[in-house]
Amino acid sequence: MATSSVTNTTTTTATTSKATIANNKLADDFDQFLTLLTTQLKNQDPTNPLDTNEFTNQLVLFTQTEQLVQSNSNLESLISLSEGQQVANAASYIGKVVDANGDTIQMTDGSASYHYRLPENAEKVTVNIIDESGKVVRSEAGETTAGVHNYEWDGKDSEGKLLEDGQYRMSVTALDATGKTIAVTTSITGTVDSVGITNGNVVLNVNGVEIPLSEVTGIRDASAATSEADATLKALQQLYNSGLIDQSTLLAAQEAAAA
Repeated sequence: MATSSVTNTTTTTATTSKATIANNKLADDFDQFLTLLTTQLKNQDPTNPLDTNEFTNQLVLFTQTEQLVQSNSNLESLISLSEGQQVANAASYIGKVVDANGDTIQMTDGSASYHYRLPENAEKVTVNIIDESGKVVRSEAGETTAGVHNYEWDGKDSEGKLLEDGQYRMSVTALDATGKTIAVTTSITGTVDSVGITNGNVVLNVNGVEIPLSEVTGIRDASAATSEADATLKALQQLYNSGLIDQSTLLAAQEAAAA
């Protein structure tokens, strides 16, 4: 059973903050300034004393800079607290099945779920599955009617060989009757393993792929997803019993559900 976790991939807590570094540098500079001031006061010519206005202005500048650094430190703290709250809120997604905009998902044990949406009917649709090296490992015709279509990949290449687990991308090309390209949007489905922060944004780790929370379009319990699959199989069995689909279609659906 996969272990779920909440992670934070920001560098704010892992390394010294910029405000802390700036504050340390300011302290060093101020010490050097005081040392220089003390030395100059000791060695000044009594008949020609130093102009204190310049030192006063520098002291004021140091004070203003220190206040600015402190403000930045407070801002960093607020950002860190905000990110922590966002991660805590997103933790409720762990273990849930989500749909999200995207085209890449982890194929595991011969199973990966993709979807694509056609804004209009197409004359020809080609679905390609591409591995991490950029090679097309599976290519076949897709549904051509307008709407959202599910593509449940069985993890096999065009020769019927089961491929190794890994991240695979789906690319869909659609053409209308005149040969003009139709814009296609893609999405993926997977289970959330963990959540975290990357570059200040909440991300969900879905089957090994980081997905921004802002790209999530649907969420449901894993048990609900299983119930949907069971309901689909029962419906297919009824269609087969009624003679509306053949045995090969029913067996293919059952094999896909068991994968």
